[in-house]
Amino acid sequence: MPYPESSSSSTFFEKLKHSLEKGLPFCGYRKPGDTLVRAIFQSNTTVCHTKGFQDSGFVFAPYHLNNNTVFIPEDSVLVTNFEGVFKEPILQTKFFEEDYESYLNLVNTAISDIRETPLEKVVVSRKISSELRKSPLTLFTTILESYPNAFCYLWHHPKIGTWCGATPESFLKLDKNSVQTMALAGTLWAEEDDTPNWTQKEIYEQQLVTDFISDSLGPFLKGIVTGQVTTMNAGGVFHLKTPVSGTLRVPDQLNALIEVLHPTPAVCGTPTELANSFIAQNEKHNRKYYCGFLGELNPEGQSKADLYVNLRCMELEEKTAHIYVGGGITGDSKPEQEWQETQFKSKTMFSLLQ
Repeated sequence: MPYPESSSSSTFFEKLKHSLEKGLPFCGYRKPGDTLVRAIFQSNTTVCHTKGFQDSGFVFAPYHLNNNTVFIPEDSVLVTNFEGVFKEPILQTKFFEEDYESYLNLVNTAISDIRETPLEKVVVSRKISSELRKSPLTLFTTILESYPNAFCYLWHHPKIGTWCGATPESFLKLDKNSVQTMALAGTLWAEEDDTPNWTQKEIYEQQLVTDFISDSLGPFLKGIVTGQVTTMNAGGVFHLKTPVSGTLRVPDQLNALIEVLHPTPAVCGTPTELANSFIAQNEKHNRKYYCGFLGELNPEGQSKADLYVNLRCMELEEKTAHIYVGGGITGDSKPEQEWQETQFKSKTMFSLLQ
């Protein structure tokens, strides 16, 4: 990645607008807790695919990798200080109810399979379509103003589509030989100042993810450390989070790390093969890039990566926004509560459309 060129906020967003109007690939993004907004621009419309995650630029990976991970090379890079004012999102919004029965049936089917087969957990999702009245750039600005502690982005490729989101979950950070990730699972909603009352269901669900990550990374890392479980607030929805870190035993293992980690039980389930099979047979929509991952890859040719799970996201069409939400199902799940969980999660994106 070339040394980023600093620009005024107006110049930065004009460049985004120009690329969108000309149909050129780009991604504008801001890391959690940062004040800088970055953008990587491609100068042509070629669909680039990364070769073993060795390229330098911005990667956008679908849920099913299958060598279809899109990569935007850093033909030019801009960075600016975000000059907007942070605003609490208005989360009181109309819920989408049309798929209530079908989602409850999906959850009941998942619970039945978990109780009758070796399947321990499976993540099932919804695709909610809503009218889109804002431009992608207006939405991006609203996301930046609303979620300062999430990875906020607007991604566009004319041959693939336009996506935006505010994800709370880090997938993988690599800096030379230092590796960091997190287990993020278990969901409850509560008032801003309340402490969620975690039940055994959420604790068990989150532990499955932690164990999977630790076991998967064990052969690659020395000095692996599993941190303390804490509560994380992500747009009014609370999760259990456990940091996991360590040092690579052998350099240049990014591709191998991605292969063993994706998809984690936080977006798929466990055992992975059984959970993926259940999703393929029972979900009625294509997840596309939902539950995939995105972020910086090997900037300036260095062995580095800063990747995030593509959650709390939506796919933008000319007049329609497709919002993707889901939840982890275990044998202790209660279908009505799982439905309510997806409703609360959907507010993160629905609130931006108002």
